[in-house]
Amino acid sequence: MDAVADQVRDERAARIILSMIAEPADPATGGTLREHGGIETLRLAQSDSPIPDMDAMRTRVWRERLAPKLTPDVLARVDGYRQGGMAALIPGDQHWPTALADLGDRAPYALWVKGAASLLSGPLSDRVTITGSRAATGYGEHVAGQLATCLANAERVIIGGGAYGIEAAAHRSALTAGGQTVAVLAGGIDRRYPAGNAELLDRIGDVGLLVSERPPQSAPTRQMFLARHRLMAASLAVKPTGHAALLYEYMFTCTIVFMATMVVRCHHCKVDDNKMRTNMTNGCERS
Repeated sequence: MDAVADQVRDERAARIILSMIAEPADPATGGTLREHGGIETLRLAQSDSPIPDMDAMRTRVWRERLAPKLTPDVLARVDGYRQGGMAALIPGDQHWPTALADLGDRAPYALWVKGAASLLSGPLSDRVTITGSRAATGYGEHVAGQLATCLANAERVIIGGGAYGIEAAAHRSALTAGGQTVAVLAGGIDRRYPAGNAELLDRIGDVGLLVSERPPQSAPTRQMFLARHRLMAASLAVKPTGHAALLYEYMFTCTIVFMATMVVRCHHCKVDDNKMRTNMTNGCERS
């Protein structure tokens, strides 16, 4: 029987398969993909050929991780996803977020989406990530909700992870304000996790966007919770370098003043070169 790689005919199918068999943010997979493309990356995973710029030991370890997963059933799963209407974006697609190129070898292989994929391709200055504690206080959720409402009124897209606490408060407030919001999930887009936010995530999928780099039916893992942070950071034009350092191309700076009356004002928020003056009690306006 032919190797799986020999039966893959298009780049989209190859990248979908990589999203199924490779761990997210794997620099060995990402570097090979960026240099050789999806189809050739699959072929190299199943061959004995040397890989340019990868030493023999690293190549062997990489192949030991991927090759056993390249079984014939992955092709049937790809067909099943397509027949089930599961959409995946790859570089070059109209709505692929170009800022992800800043992630280098740790860029996602593909993005699975449900909803308005166009929310990923607007100007970077239109997107704001709000994240924080899952075990937030009521006051913390109030502040997150007020900030999300204000930004939604200023036509910013609110990015979050769909988690309990701060992120759920931000998503809900953006939706209530009639704004747009995106949930970056740690599992498949058909897995509503956490279960307590299932209704919220369903609504986001209907009027906003659910996105994940893991294929449908994937359960969330600790590694994915960590890996998705880089996607949420990239939505703010933050460029991760190495393993931890962050270099900002654009700065979104706010001075938050917590008043005794629980009024929050965000003064002189700056997104790119457009100044936005924000008063959380009276809405937002550009200056």
